[in-house]
Amino acid sequence: MMPKETDDLHISLRARIYINGTLAYGSGISALLQATRRLHSLHAASKELDMTYRKALQIVDRAEAVFGKKILQKRIGGPKGGGSELTEFGEALVKQFSHFEEKLQTFAEESFARSISPMLLPEEGSLPKEASQG
Repeated sequence: MMPKETDDLHISLRARIYINGTLAYGSGISALLQATRRLHSLHAASKELDMTYRKALQIVDRAEAVFGKKILQKRIGGPKGGGSELTEFGEALVKQFSHFEEKLQTFAEESFARSISPMLLPEEGSLPKEASQG
């Protein structure tokens, strides 16, 4: 069934960074780190994202191991309590990855609107020339 002009037609991409075949970073860990930055706590961030603390810690530990750099500075509880802060590398990674994702999505939407979308939303009663050939 071909979409109509009134249908929601869009493209969505997910950027991920792999190093030697291992997922190092993507939108999930980016959201976790942004929440950690805002809440100053990996534990609070994991709860907000409906994730166990153990899973959140595994994700961060895996990314740190793959990158070979610390992303979070974790403080164990005590008189002042624990908490987590992004390292300088973690801050830069979140910022640059978010910027990259925005540029990638903008490019994808513009390219999709020029190339694929017109093919899927043909004028009523006719097929685009490219679709009718072949």
